[in-house]
Amino acid sequence: LSDRFLAMVLPFSGKEGADIVVEKLVNWLPGKWSFSIAIYPHHGEDENTLFDYAQGQLLKIEN
Repeated sequence: LSDRFLAMVLPFSGKEGADIVVEKLVNWLPGKWSFSIAIYPHHGEDENTLFDYAQGQLLKIEN
């Protein structure tokens, strides 16, 4: 998406599957990263709403 954001689509994985992917990324990527998960349709029904939700969660983490 940009040099600051990465979005991943994990079809059929649900929250549990996304948590596993985030845990693997935390262990694999160097440095400090922040992660947020947005689940369709619980957090939104289109890409903009899902992205806005995830971005809002990241802002909560940073503050």
